[in-house]
Amino acid sequence: DPSPFNLQLSERALAFIRGDSYINRSRQSTFTQDLNSAENLEPLQTPVCCRHNTADNKFTSLEFLKPSGLKITIPGPYPKSPVYLLQFHVNVNHEFKGLKRGDFNQEVTLPNGTDWSHTFPDIKLQEGDSVYFWVEVKGEDDVRWFREYKGFKQFPRVGSVEGQQVDRLGILPLEPAGVPSTLNGDSQPKNCQLSITTFNYGKRPCAGDPIHRVEFHTVEQIGGYEPEEKFTVFSHNNVVKNVSDYHTAVDSITPVLLEDRYGPNFVDRSLRLPDCTSKDPDLCIARAMGYFILPPVISGRETTKNSLFFRYGVLEVTAKLPTGDWVVPEMWLLPKNRVYGNKSGKIIMALSRGNRQLSDGRQDYSSRVLEAGVVTSAGNQMFRTQQSRTRSDDY
Repeated sequence: DPSPFNLQLSERALAFIRGDSYINRSRQSTFTQDLNSAENLEPLQTPVCCRHNTADNKFTSLEFLKPSGLKITIPGPYPKSPVYLLQFHVNVNHEFKGLKRGDFNQEVTLPNGTDWSHTFPDIKLQEGDSVYFWVEVKGEDDVRWFREYKGFKQFPRVGSVEGQQVDRLGILPLEPAGVPSTLNGDSQPKNCQLSITTFNYGKRPCAGDPIHRVEFHTVEQIGGYEPEEKFTVFSHNNVVKNVSDYHTAVDSITPVLLEDRYGPNFVDRSLRLPDCTSKDPDLCIARAMGYFILPPVISGRETTKNSLFFRYGVLEVTAKLPTGDWVVPEMWLLPKNRVYGNKSGKIIMALSRGNRQLSDGRQDYSSRVLEAGVVTSAGNQMFRTQQSRTRSDDY
């Protein structure tokens, strides 16, 4: 019986976890409908699997402008927040693939009391073109919240008037993936095929539904050799709560130099980590000896070990990795119950060194290389892929 995993990431990443590895449906297809003509303007029907707070806005309108332009508006009422952070994505004649950005993208910050709206003046459409849209909204009201709106509309085969709304489509927004409707209560909605996966003490979602959108809030402040092979320092100060970073829905982890924080030549001294969170005091202190210096870089680690664990699933990640010597971003899946300590093993989802140039003369180890695999007490099995550009150039 496979053991549940929890997820740990360093640096910057976004992860979606869905139940059932054998289900591979794009999330937006569940909430779109083929509209064959401009007269078919009925709002999409609410699927029985989903519930929405009546205080929240539910629909999105598109306005096609002449001679060019597309305006996307999400009417209110809006959830409370002193400021709203929105990102609009648009594709023409092709759907979104996973979490990749669209053909047209714009990030805007709007104060409270402002309509959620943006106009793309340079989008010029022809009759029959299909417009796919994806809007992400972030805000904060005591706790941070997230909304998504996705759908598509075919450009009408009728005339339009500049600056006026000539076509409106009601579209159902996705419910925030961090709190799927299937997790809100003990009862399952109708037409729900339960997944074979279980998570968080035996809960079972509907097959294909997201069970978690990772937005980390737990930071380990620890030094030590486990589960790393070398002594590593993780600090709270290196994790920045960044709600404006749309592509990572997780906090930003920023490495800094050890000597910038503690002074010149500190790599040759000893370090006792203040506010250390390790239960083992030996993991909170390190001393440089000869050519064994302290790690020149301090980084951060974020984990779901106290908030999420699951048995089966598909994990979707988009990440833009940092660049720099001594910087090694990694994403792991760890057993929930590490009965054998560091020998319990782990799945390395991604590992890429930050060096722009790094080679032993035979093999490239630079940031152009991405590694993944399984580490166990019996041995390791790693795989690697290489590309011409570095992993820090794009998501």
